[in-house]
Amino acid sequence: MGERMTKMIKMKMASFEDLRETVRLASQQTDDTHMADAKGRVENVKKKGQFAALKAEPNDVEGGSAIKLEIAILRTVTENGEKPHIPNVYHAAKHKKYCYMVMTLLGKNLKALKLNCPKELMSPGTWTRIGVQCLYSVKIIHDYGYVHRDIKPNNFVMGHRDDLERARIVHILDFGLARSFASFKNGKWIARRARGSAEFRGTLRYCSPNVHEKKEQGRRDDLWSLFYVLIELHCGLPWQTVRDKAKVETMKMNISDKHLVQNFPPELRDIIPYLRTLDCYQRPNYR
Repeated sequence: MGERMTKMIKMKMASFEDLRETVRLASQQTDDTHMADAKGRVENVKKKGQFAALKAEPNDVEGGSAIKLEIAILRTVTENGEKPHIPNVYHAAKHKKYCYMVMTLLGKNLKALKLNCPKELMSPGTWTRIGVQCLYSVKIIHDYGYVHRDIKPNNFVMGHRDDLERARIVHILDFGLARSFASFKNGKWIARRARGSAEFRGTLRYCSPNVHEKKEQGRRDDLWSLFYVLIELHCGLPWQTVRDKAKVETMKMNISDKHLVQNFPPELRDIIPYLRTLDCYQRPNYR
């Protein structure tokens, strides 16, 4: 149980009313190994001084439970052992008022790291190394039949600085908007039929043009969002400061691929044109 659970200073925890009561109740019983304290930290009682992250959500959250889906996906992906770039779920349970899970403690997300860079932009060497890891983390999720549908800097997180095995590894988080695109039955993958019209899911700044057009999201759209993330890390997106949904949509639809990637290395300039050739069923070439 959790050799990678290491010392930490603070807990990551969902924000909602009566959080103190949630922690108090969780401290009464999580499982035989983990106990939550008054500071919201979850400690491995068999190895004092080792902590994990606690993520909680009220049962009456509007729109249905996101944490249940996240728990299911993380457990599916790690069912046969740990996976790189994927946090572990050590314990999860449902109480009368809330659901929670105890998971791998991680560090800062890419948004926070970007803010600490000169001019809030990463060097080519940094964002390319990070980008490769992000791509691989997304591919792992795709290989288990899910699309993330909310790829953004906040959802890529480095390992905790005290965790020597994970500190330099990018992890993908927050699967509350994820959706199954295929299921594995009788030894083969069966694609889920695409809907004629799909509701907007994702984050305005990073979602693909297909999302604005209410098309079913596929693996291509996660990669499209990741490409937007890399542009932001490198030189900033053209709609970086725009908050109006209609204006962002117009900019995405009208900007040429050439203009969008004009500051990108030549080797990466064909990615968006390639993604345009794919439909929601097709598997991208991750290489």
